[in-house]
Order: sequence, then C-alpha cells, then structure tokens
Amino acid sequence: MARPGPEYVCATWGAWLAGCISVPLAVSHTNREIGYVLRDAGVSMVLSSEGLLDKPTLATAAPDAEIKQLQSVGWYATLADENEGEYGDFQLNPEAGAIIIYTSGTTGRAKGALHTH
Repeated sequence: MARPGPEYVCATWGAWLAGCISVPLAVSHTNREIGYVLRDAGVSMVLSSEGLLDKPTLATAAPDAEIKQLQSVGWYATLADENEGEYGDFQLNPEAGAIIIYTSGTTGRAKGALHTH
C-alpha cells in the first residue's frame, strides 16, 4: 500500500523481478476494503509507504504476511538525471502473473482480476 510516486513504481518492479505478483492498494481504501483484498489475494508480504504502517487492518487482515516499510527514494530525480545505469538482462515471462487489480465491487463483492506481463 503506497502513495503514488517513485516508491510505488520501484516496489512494483522489484516485486515483478522477484517473481511476485503485485496487488495494489490505494490509501483511500477503507479498512474494510483493505482487509478484504489482503485476505482474498492471500498476500505473503505487504509493502507500505511511511506513515501507513499503523493502519490496523494490515496486521489483522494478513497476520502471516511480512510487513515492510518502503524507503523514500527522494533522490530519484538526481539519479535519473545523472545515471543511465546498467540493469542487466531481465527476462519476464509474458504469460506469468504480474498484477491483480480488484474491481470496484459496485454490483457485488470486489473481484481480483489477474493480469499477465
């Protein structure tokens, strides 16, 4: 669960490169919505922006999940301007699961839709 920004992008790509599936949570979601998504998706790890770790739902809805705080990447603009970087030859299977997006649930319970790379 992260606010929009470079931390979210880095966390998502990091999850993909580790072979994981991302399940984004908006900071505007209610505790009930967060709890439902965490339980339904069966998450094993939650990456959270600073200041959001105190959401009571994180620990109660996913008691077995590892909860980690995302580090600020305020230096991102400087890094992007000064360093093209070497990122290696990463191969992502186009058929592998990448992200689960939950529907709004306007006609019933929200449903997770798995999208591939």
